[in-house]
Amino acid sequence: MLRISKKILIFSSHSFPISKSISRSLHSESVSPKPVTIPPQPLINPQRKPQLYPQYTINNDIQTLNIPQSHPEQQRIEVKQNVVVETITKSVVTEVDKEQEEIRKRLASVVSYFNAPIRFAFAYGSGVYKQVNSSGKTPLVDYIFAVKHPQHWHSLNLRQNGHHYSGIKHFGSKFLQSIQESSAGVYFNPYVTINNIPLKYGVISVDSLTTDLKSWTSLYTAGRMHKPIMILRNDARIASAYRANLVSAVKVALLLLPSRFTSRELYHTICSLSYRGDFRMVVGENPHKVYNIVYSQFEEFERIYSRGGVLDGIEGLERISGPGGGTEDGCEWSQDEVGRKRLIEGLPKALYERVVLGRGGQDESEYVLKISQSPDLPKIINDALVQTVRWTSITQSLKGLVTAGPLRSLFYVSEKLKKQITAQSANG
Repeated sequence: MLRISKKILIFSSHSFPISKSISRSLHSESVSPKPVTIPPQPLINPQRKPQLYPQYTINNDIQTLNIPQSHPEQQRIEVKQNVVVETITKSVVTEVDKEQEEIRKRLASVVSYFNAPIRFAFAYGSGVYKQVNSSGKTPLVDYIFAVKHPQHWHSLNLRQNGHHYSGIKHFGSKFLQSIQESSAGVYFNPYVTINNIPLKYGVISVDSLTTDLKSWTSLYTAGRMHKPIMILRNDARIASAYRANLVSAVKVALLLLPSRFTSRELYHTICSLSYRGDFRMVVGENPHKVYNIVYSQFEEFERIYSRGGVLDGIEGLERISGPGGGTEDGCEWSQDEVGRKRLIEGLPKALYERVVLGRGGQDESEYVLKISQSPDLPKIINDALVQTVRWTSITQSLKGLVTAGPLRSLFYVSEKLKKQITAQSANG
């Protein structure tokens, strides 16, 4: 034993390799591994590979896996929450996971198609995750591309994909950048086909996206990222802001919900945040859109907020198991004045400023304490959300008439109205 220790010490000090004899002796007791026995209905979705969170995580506080004869001591290995379990990846892959991975690869091929550099990209909407009451038509896949230098990006893209743009492309890339930076900071090119995928892509600067995720200046892209998205290209800076955006969504939802609620009610509230005040919910959108999203994508919401660990970071939030499990599981949050005051003070910057706007000449801290005790707090939060969303939804839609051109805009509006009429007819 002493001889082995000295050689290991020499290895660490002088970068000499351990002798082959010692290496063989250290492995002489190993046993040929056998397949790992995995409990049915795995709690994780490893092939989805969410890029913000650790891969292949198990949610329960402690799960134990029987591993007979695959371990030298044939012992039970405890797998704690949020521990990477790459060794069991192949055992828990299902056909659904493989299908999702194929979808991800296919959608990612669109990002690789562009010559202009893209720092962060994700796909979202009914073209990625199915929704109930969707029409039989193949929906457009919605993309958002975050780029570092918008003018340079449009300049390169005009050379490669000038046909994606409307007539305003003739004013040059600098003009396109100025149009992009207005309103919510996104420039959309709709009704484009790449690699046989019908799609619409929006371009936003990295700075604008990060600001909206952290501060909720418009809640336009931040609101889309409250819901399930498929990240196709990641960036460390945006990933951090994305995480902060998810935490903010839960905190705002807590100020709108009663002290006890189900998981479905939580996700419904989170999903609805960016639609409060959106004029398209009155003209052009399915009035049951929020319900359809949450009902169809409940497991995706669970992956993001529950298994992703977002809910675990909320102070005072207790998880509750429902009698039927799943959608009946829920949370309980002690709504004391101190807790509400902390949540208000921790709101995204732009939303917080709208909340305290009505204080008049009153001291800001005293006003926050006052509304934290008020039964009207949910209405105050809702009004601030409406103010955030309403103007942006109008101006961004008007901007779309210019960026898409008259013909594509007319077709887009007609398709939206058809969907709304169909949804209203289906629901009586």
